[in-house]
Amino acid sequence: MRKRLTLIGALLLGAFFFFFTQKLVMHLGFQTASFDLYYRDQSIWNVTQGKGLYLNMLHRNYFSEHFYPFFYLISLLYFIFPTPIWQFALMALLLCLTMLPILWIANEKFGKKAVVIAFILMMANYGFREANILYIYGETVIACVMSWIMYFLYKEKYRPIFLLSVCLPFLKETAVVIAAMVGLYLIVFRKRYVMGIVIIGFSAVMSWYALTIFIPHFSPDTHYKFAGYYTNLGHSVPDMVHTVVTRPLYAATQIITVDKLLNFLLLVLPLAFLPFFSSYSYLALGLIAQCFLAGDTNFYKFYSHHLFPVLTIFFFSSVLGLDFLKSYLTEASYSKFRKYIKWIFVFFIVLNCLTFIGLESRNLYISRHTLAIHRLMHQIPAKESVVVSRKFLVHLNYREPITLFPGEYTQANYVFVETIDPDFPASEKTSDSIHRLWKAGRKSRVLKALWLGPDSYEPEGPEVYAAWLEKLVHDPAYEKIGQAGSTVLYRKKGVIDEK
Repeated sequence: MRKRLTLIGALLLGAFFFFFTQKLVMHLGFQTASFDLYYRDQSIWNVTQGKGLYLNMLHRNYFSEHFYPFFYLISLLYFIFPTPIWQFALMALLLCLTMLPILWIANEKFGKKAVVIAFILMMANYGFREANILYIYGETVIACVMSWIMYFLYKEKYRPIFLLSVCLPFLKETAVVIAAMVGLYLIVFRKRYVMGIVIIGFSAVMSWYALTIFIPHFSPDTHYKFAGYYTNLGHSVPDMVHTVVTRPLYAATQIITVDKLLNFLLLVLPLAFLPFFSSYSYLALGLIAQCFLAGDTNFYKFYSHHLFPVLTIFFFSSVLGLDFLKSYLTEASYSKFRKYIKWIFVFFIVLNCLTFIGLESRNLYISRHTLAIHRLMHQIPAKESVVVSRKFLVHLNYREPITLFPGEYTQANYVFVETIDPDFPASEKTSDSIHRLWKAGRKSRVLKALWLGPDSYEPEGPEVYAAWLEKLVHDPAYEKIGQAGSTVLYRKKGVIDEK
């Protein structure tokens, strides 16, 4: 037993190192340019500035969109030193803590070999890896909590189940859809009526408060932003709930579409449909319904962060589902079934390895100019106003005067931007540029561009970006004080550099 536990510890240590290193390399290589990281990093840092979860550039509070009070716990680390690296470490830790109960159950049911297989299946699952590519969402923490709730359900330890369940509503405003399923599970399968009713009631009240009072308090001029993805059900959250309750058949038709069924299939097929053989999979029904009722594909893609708790529940259910089949089937039938799922596992592991090599490996790309860009960036004084390209936003956001380029920049003392890649000019379609480069014999440049993907100038587009860049270059009020590769630093004339 000690050797097996040591094996689990070694595997999780390796997973932590992989997840953390991957995110750290992405950040150092300027590939964490997402607004989602800005939302988290800036709002958490502002707690240390006495401003709550405020977003300086957007002039609003993070609570205007989401109910994430657990961000205040993360802010304690920012009092030590403000850096998004804390989030990368926490994300890696959350994923490892999510995996731990699953590996414990695999070890208990099937032994050492099953632990390794379960670990490989999780690490080779695209949705599981995608969680680390993204950032700490409410669903990320919910997935971890649900993994432990299922573990304690299996061990029939109800006090920690109750404590963890009442924590769920503080992780996201819509956590009622999964907390309620925990309560129903306790009522239906464990006959814990009082506990189940309390969990359902508490989570419903907390979600109602968050959606109708708390979030609107921080955004009084707008409705709950994400309700817009459910307008097929109504024009307000109460209307939507009413539609689901009173017109369940209509709601079902919104869920059962070809693309949604395909995404659901891609959730369960890599696990050989094993979750269906365990009652624990019922815990995912509420969240599945919520995500698949949405009209936006980002909610129900099989690798969406919204579905990450579902994926976690299915992993846990798969172990117990296989254990059920082992006891239910004859030895010969079980042996045949194991051969069947073995080839499914092998196919998806190989497919995911190819996906990682072909697509995800670009996240680890470091340009030869990266170090020079970091040095150039450090020439910008900490309190000075700055306009930056999107990819540099999270590296310079611990200041109030910061805005995005392209756009009006004349109020800023510093402008830190990328120039347009001359191989892919804004005046030419990307496909035409690739064709031209290929005909010119620059095949390696084409392959590199296809691997890394095109530069993103969304939502403005390359033409708008190029126009603003041209204006900056010829603006007599600014002088270029440094360049590293395609990155250029401009300073307003007359500004004295503190450094």
